[in-house]
Amino acid sequence: MSEKIQYFWSLFYVKIQQGNVQKCTWSDFIDKTYQDLQDLVRCLEIYLDDCVTKIPITCYSPDIKELECGSILSFNYTVIPVNIYPSLNTHTHYIHGCAETKRSAEENNMVLGINEYWEGNDKNTHTNFNLYKKFVQRIIKETGIDYKKALNRMVLDYNVVKTSYERVNRQPPNCNNVYIFGHSLDATDGDVLREVMQPDGVVTTIFYRDKQQQANQIANLSKVLGQEELLQRAFSVSPTIIFKRQIDMEKL
Repeated sequence: MSEKIQYFWSLFYVKIQQGNVQKCTWSDFIDKTYQDLQDLVRCLEIYLDDCVTKIPITCYSPDIKELECGSILSFNYTVIPVNIYPSLNTHTHYIHGCAETKRSAEENNMVLGINEYWEGNDKNTHTNFNLYKKFVQRIIKETGIDYKKALNRMVLDYNVVKTSYERVNRQPPNCNNVYIFGHSLDATDGDVLREVMQPDGVVTTIFYRDKQQQANQIANLSKVLGQEELLQRAFSVSPTIIFKRQIDMEKL
């Protein structure tokens, strides 16, 4: 990591020398590169909203259409899923923002960043590059906590069921379902995935397109949850993580 930082610093130093700047600091480097990142995010927003959303949609997923969901947590930057599946519109939370070119660049709320790469107390000490981390950008971009409210409702529902079953000395059933579709389960979203998948009473169904994608999802999820927890949740008598192959897409 330090070698990469030094490499980018050298490129930055050459650039500011070309601009006749006599002195620069790490703060200057962070400020400039973060602004470059925001310029990139704005370009991505324009591309997604002005180009991608105008591509005709010809297929849909029967798996998604048949689901009954009380709340949607979208990692997508566009409204394309809502346009295909209108039932998702009412309770959709765009945790990484939504592309909308009508607003100004300063109002852009799209999150594009990296995961936490320090461990233990180091992540509380080495904070120079926190601007690039997703959890910080979610705070800065004010993408909201609506999904946390939905999770709280799930936990409360399960606690009611759990209490009633404990009165008669019985094991409470899992009563909340989480469905994950079209997500790589990469560690950059690990904090959110853990919040969604780990509460008591939750069964998570992960859809995959083919065995290669499933293998990648398992590899990524082992980094998010840890190998032992993944094995316990996915390969047990009563699994709380279920992998399900997608039904083939159908024509609209």
